[in-house]
Amino acid sequence: MYKTWTVIVALNLLISSSLLAQPKNESPYVFQIRCKYYDQTVSKNKIALQTGFSVADGKGIVTALHGVVKCFESEEKISAYARGGGKNQDGLRIVSADIKIVSADIKNDVALLSSEIEGGLSIANCERESCIDYFENREYYVLGYPWGDISQRPTSVKVRPKLKPIENWLTTVKVTAKVKKDMEDRQSPDIKILMFDVEGHLLPGHSGAPIVNKKYEVIGVANGGLGNGTVEMAWAIPYKKNLQLKQVSEIARELNVLKSKSIPKLTFLGNSSDWISDELKDFTKRVIKGVKDCRSGGCDPVKIVKKHWDNFTEKAGRHMAAGASEEFKKTIDDLFDTKIAPLIEDITLARKEIIDQLDSATQARLDQLDLIVKMQLEQVSSITREVINKFSKATEETIYKIKKDVIDNTFSKLDPLRKDFRQKIDDIFKEANYFVSTGDDCTGEKFFSAVAARFKRWEISKSSINAFCFKNIGITAFPAPDQYTILYKLNKCYSLVELNPYVATIKNIRDVYSNLRASANKVNCIQKGAGINEHFRKDWWELGNSYDFWDNLYQQSSP
Repeated sequence: MYKTWTVIVALNLLISSSLLAQPKNESPYVFQIRCKYYDQTVSKNKIALQTGFSVADGKGIVTALHGVVKCFESEEKISAYARGGGKNQDGLRIVSADIKIVSADIKNDVALLSSEIEGGLSIANCERESCIDYFENREYYVLGYPWGDISQRPTSVKVRPKLKPIENWLTTVKVTAKVKKDMEDRQSPDIKILMFDVEGHLLPGHSGAPIVNKKYEVIGVANGGLGNGTVEMAWAIPYKKNLQLKQVSEIARELNVLKSKSIPKLTFLGNSSDWISDELKDFTKRVIKGVKDCRSGGCDPVKIVKKHWDNFTEKAGRHMAAGASEEFKKTIDDLFDTKIAPLIEDITLARKEIIDQLDSATQARLDQLDLIVKMQLEQVSSITREVINKFSKATEETIYKIKKDVIDNTFSKLDPLRKDFRQKIDDIFKEANYFVSTGDDCTGEKFFSAVAARFKRWEISKSSINAFCFKNIGITAFPAPDQYTILYKLNKCYSLVELNPYVATIKNIRDVYSNLRASANKVNCIQKGAGINEHFRKDWWELGNSYDFWDNLYQQSSP
């Protein structure tokens, strides 16, 4: 039985990936349809993207009317694209340009476009009106271009043979009154026409896609469903040779009325990259929100962001060829773990440090930090889009070549980002005198004496720790009082070696990293006359990230 849903109905939700097996062959008779038009509501040019197909017994391309009606009697024309050679645009070849609507069935929301393409899909030959033999033939597929992708996606779906009015379907799934009223007002499709249920994820870009049996014979045209692809509830218009297609000269007035109707929540038409842009903007917002929400500790912003990152990349992978999707997921996960997660850790540390140094300029510095973060994440988004675009064009023969190119070249573009971010934040800290202490805290004598005391303690106990640390940092004798770099490294080695992992508590480990970070800052302060030392500043960042990790664990484990 259907559950109760109050999700917005989407007229061109059109079927996408599923966990069911997918047919391997793309059809040469299935095309991406593009309708470029001017949207007066937002004063922008837009491109409606959907799917269409040619049939064997006639000329023209069949598609959903709601995606191409905006181009009716417009200066902009409709174009059809497919994979393969010839003139290319965005990885697709143009098979028909400047085509028009020649006839339409407004009630069934079906259009026939002009085209000289020869050949096409066969129509299922059956006695039943819906052409569905549910008990003898259970394999059905939707063929099309979800999200306006350049790869055709044959996707398995389930269908129910019993025809019923769309009106009944809307009542069964209990959509909101507003959604039902919008559809009643639009009258295309008419909610009283017959449709059949489709069980499968529906995504933008598959409006007008053919639903076929295992012989690739057409049984219906994908039309609408629930929830932007999150709900496996949809409908399709039965394909019948007696569709009431009328020449545009007979229905021009009705088409112009339909063209003028605004249906922002009932369709998913737009630029093929719109959804990626939206997701990447959302990613930037989630990073900033995750860092802010975890400012008091007790949670990990990297884990919070990673959850949404996984959802986004999983969606992106659906639109890639078999094999490319798996390699893309492995590669994009590596990108996050090695490049993006460390940057988020640095952002978290910088924000905490600014808040800890509370003064009258704290909010101004936080605003400055947010601006820097947005600039950095814009570059992350640009590089992520580049990775998605490269894998979207991959074939079985080019997958590993593309993966190597991404790892060798694209990943390297992120390397300067972290260093640039740290430098910008260091400049803020330096201007605020965060790294300049006063009094004997900033004297070399006190630091030298503290490290010397540790050295003597291990000499008296005849421990091997001195020998280990000397060898580890490449010295043979205890350093002089002004050899601050060597003293710092020796102090760091002592701290980490003294930490017994078998008896240390989470608090012990946290405190060690806190002290080490303080010593990095102190040595930097001692040498402030020579400017900020990159070695100590880099250590300050790394040790701060380690401290935050253990501090989060400590707070989570505390009662």
